[in-house]
Parts: sequence; C-alpha cells; structure tokens
Amino acid sequence: MTFLIRLILPSLLVAATPLIAPAPRAQEAVAPAIMVNDLPITDYEIDQRALLLEALGAPGNGRALAETQLIDDRIRRHEIDRLEIEVTAEELDAGLREFAERRQLDVGQLLAALDERGIAEETMLAFVEPSLGWRKLVQGRFAGQARPTDQDIETALAFASRQTDERLLLQEIAISIEEYGPEEAARLGAELSRSLNRGGNFDAAVARYSRAPSARNGGRLDWVSAGDLPPPIAIQLLALMPGEVSAPIPLGQGISIFRLRDIEIRERPAPEQSADTVVYYELIQPLAADAPDAAVLEARALARDIRQRTRLCTDLDGQLPDFGAGSGRSAPTPIASLPPRLAQPIANMAPGDMEILRDDRGVVLLMLCERSGEATPEEREALRNQLFNQRLSALAQNYLEDLRGDAVIVEK
Repeated sequence: MTFLIRLILPSLLVAATPLIAPAPRAQEAVAPAIMVNDLPITDYEIDQRALLLEALGAPGNGRALAETQLIDDRIRRHEIDRLEIEVTAEELDAGLREFAERRQLDVGQLLAALDERGIAEETMLAFVEPSLGWRKLVQGRFAGQARPTDQDIETALAFASRQTDERLLLQEIAISIEEYGPEEAARLGAELSRSLNRGGNFDAAVARYSRAPSARNGGRLDWVSAGDLPPPIAIQLLALMPGEVSAPIPLGQGISIFRLRDIEIRERPAPEQSADTVVYYELIQPLAADAPDAAVLEARALARDIRQRTRLCTDLDGQLPDFGAGSGRSAPTPIASLPPRLAQPIANMAPGDMEILRDDRGVVLLMLCERSGEATPEEREALRNQLFNQRLSALAQNYLEDLRGDAVIVEK
C-alpha cells in the first residue's frame, strides 16, 4: 500500500540482517526473541543494533527502534532471498566506504570507533548489506515506473513558480490494488470519491477500505507542506476546498483518496526581476563562405552526431579543444546585444535546445544553456533526479508495507 507522506527512500541508515552470526555471550542472547517469516532475531542483535543507533545519534527509544528496524530488515531480506538478488563483496565494501566517508572517516576508523563502544564489526556489516540488496531490488522493479516524463518536469516547474506556500491537513483512504485487483480498485476509488463528495461518511469509509497505517487514526495525517509532495498530486489537492474529497489518485500499488481537512497559506516574497539574458554554447567548425559542399555536409554530420549525444551544456566541454576559435560557453548576455545570426535562432529556443547553423564563421552547433526566468538544463536534470528518487522511494515504501502486511511476525 502506498502512503502519500512516506516519500523518502530508506537510506543506508536502515537495519539489516547479520552476515555472520555473533558469538553467543549467553544462551538467552542467541535464542530467538522475534521470528519474522521463520527468520530469527536474537536479543544479542537487538542489543547491538540499539548500541549502533545510539552511536549514530538516533533519537528516541533505542531498543524499540532497533526491534522495528530489524523486523523490517528481515522482511526485506526474505524478499531479496526469494528473488535471488545478491550483494557482491565488492558492492558491500563500496557501501561500507560510502557510509564511512559520509562521516568523514575511512572504514578502519569507523570500525575502530564502533569497537570502542562495544559494537561488533558484523553488526556494522549487517547494518549496511541489506540496504544494498533492497536498493538493487527497488531499482530493478520500479525504475521504469518512477522515471518522470518531460511533462512531469514542466508541471513541477510551474508548481514551483507559484507565489504561495501551503500546508495541508489531510485524511486518507488507501485502497490496495493487490487486495481488490486493478479494475475493482479503480471502480471502488471512483465510487467512493463521488459518494464522499456528496456527504458520505469518510471515517466509516476509512475503517472499511483503507489499508494505510493511518487507518488506525481514522486516516488522519499530520500537517504536510505542499512543496514536499509530488507536484501532480499537490496540484490536485490544492484545488480542493476544506471538506472536499479528491478524485482517486494512483500511487504505486494502491489508489488513494484524500479529504482536505484544513489548509494554511502563506505569501511568498516577490522574486527579484532579472534582465532578459541568455547563456549559450557554441562549437564552431571554421569554413570559408565558398567551402565545398562536401566539407559543409561533413561538418553538419559531425554536429548532428554531437547533438545526439548531448543533454547538458557541460557535456560539450569535452569537445571544446577540437573546435575553432570563439567556441565555448558565453557569459550571461542580453538578447538585445546578440548579433542577428544568434538572436534570431535563440529567440525560439528553450534551455537545452540545440541548432546547427551555417554562417560566415563556418558550421556552428549552438546550444541554449540558460534563459532568465527559466530553469537551466542542469536545473531540469536535478529536478528530474529529485522526482525520480521521490517516486522511487514512495514505491519502495509501498512495497515494504505490502510485504509487512503479509509477513508472519512472532514475538517469543
């Protein structure tokens, strides 16, 4: 079941299954304290995880959090094993280095610091390893579904340019596609949306249909910033008046319906006005005005080849040494001051667009890098990655929730 507010993919700070069983300190320490899908969790592991969480500065009840993390890790491990996904020794070493480097340590320093606190090396390995397997599983299963389209980018940019900041207080119903099937879940979502907007009892619908953890609280969610939600979803929710119910929203393996309970709106400061300027990149192949047609065709073919392999202006930096004088990235330049040979094509270009020109300098590959008031290709790429990771994390959390619902968990 996908749940809207859980949008951050679990990082390397997630629990994991030990790679090497700890040496028993006492019989009760290695006896199973919890069984998850027939996979044991011992008191020793819980104690070690609690110490590790304390060392990492995790807030709250360390032992309770350790139990929760270890249960989730066993659930992940069960699915990773079922799908026969393996983490190689090289991947584990790289993951451990990444974890240490984020704390400005090398692996030896990290393990030594943990050893001083009584935390075994195996505990650290167990902390890192399953997250790597889970990452591979999630990427392989959901990457295609999470990849944003160009229209998604435009929607996100338009949403980001709004003049207000909003906080939403929501109530949700999360319908499981696995439970009802895609067609029945869609039909049920549409029927509920219509009936609830006509005065139906949202609380009763939550109790009957919702499979989200929030169902235990009547579907009520904490305040959430609209800016923290995927823009297409935020736009739908911002169109509601308090008390109104959204249309069904597909979210991963579920369909969700939201009721807007309340909204807070704050005006944003007016942005500073910027001059109408552009930044562009040129790769010039010098050719005389009377150059043979064959030479011009060859130069155009090279320009087309580079264009096909280029997404960002920075991609052209590696090509620069092979081109003529005047090639390179421009400074921010007012459009009015550009020569007509550039001003005319640039007038119709968006950041990231490329044109092949023939002028008195030769054959020119022209790429627009920035236009004032518009996102640069680099900014668009960063936004694309942000949306991808946001969607991937929501799909992964939804997947874990489904697995948790099916898991057999027994406390001894």
